[in-house]
Amino acid sequence: MGSLLSALLVATMAQNPAEGRGFRAEADIATVSFMAGGSLLAGVAVDGSVSIWDAGTGTPKRTLDLKRKDYRSRVFSRDGNRLAISLQDGSIQIWDLNTGGVTRQLTGHTRPAGVMVFSGNGARLASGADDHTIRLWDVETGALRWAAEIGVGEPWALAFSPDGETLVVASSDTNLGIWSSRTGKLLRTITDMTLSSFALAFSPDGKLLASGGADKVIYLRDTSRWSVVRKFTGQPELISQLAFSPDGRMLLSGGWNEKAAMLPSHVQLRDLSSGEILWTLPTAHTVVSAVFSPDGRTVAYGDLEKAVKLRSVASVPPEVSATPQAGR
Repeated sequence: MGSLLSALLVATMAQNPAEGRGFRAEADIATVSFMAGGSLLAGVAVDGSVSIWDAGTGTPKRTLDLKRKDYRSRVFSRDGNRLAISLQDGSIQIWDLNTGGVTRQLTGHTRPAGVMVFSGNGARLASGADDHTIRLWDVETGALRWAAEIGVGEPWALAFSPDGETLVVASSDTNLGIWSSRTGKLLRTITDMTLSSFALAFSPDGKLLASGGADKVIYLRDTSRWSVVRKFTGQPELISQLAFSPDGRMLLSGGWNEKAAMLPSHVQLRDLSSGEILWTLPTAHTVVSAVFSPDGRTVAYGDLEKAVKLRSVASVPPEVSATPQAGR
């Protein structure tokens, strides 16, 4: 059913450019990112290949073979020029997507890093592994800045504040840890969550932190006090992805079907001021990655199908109308 749904979605996008587009790939796409100021779109497939398209036309530009199929996780830098992949032996490779080569091999984790995130300027990489540690790396030199144990939980999501000073860690014990990215010191532990968070995102101005996970609720926190100031419901599944629009006015969320990762899910776009869900899109499988273009006009997502899918922020899908006031 998932393959049929994906084929129908991609076909519909191709026939209706105003509603959306799908760029086909040879393997199932997991993680996506815009590059070159939004003119290019890159997607990492589960087979270790990276495809790069012209974001406007969908014309394939080049393909890169990571030469590894045993990777655990992957993450792009914000500008899309770098890609970090974590391997099963605990090491992490940093790839330059412009040259197509590995620039650094980071070693130190004793278990695979399940989550990673670049700082906004791409100069640092944070990684969290099954060995219950988080590590901060200098991307240019490969040097380890610091390492810390997070306790009994495993890290499930990471987020840098826009100024790069703070690193937030969501762990399997349901807590959120607020860390100084400069010193590696734990500044605060948030313990008011009853279920684990799988996704974190800072607003562009750094004043809000969004989190979501197993309870299907999006929490917005004021980062001056780290208290919850708003909650949003309406995502049908566990929340796997969160992203703020570049202007901070909208929030994108992706779902993860709790029964199985390969079952259908949804992507939603929400207006933060009103709490209104602007549109909801069905996806073939779990949403592994969901991002805004740099100009904020387009969203792209990967859902473990042989295509990267795009949607205009302004369009409302014909199959789902806007949902009023889904926040509280």
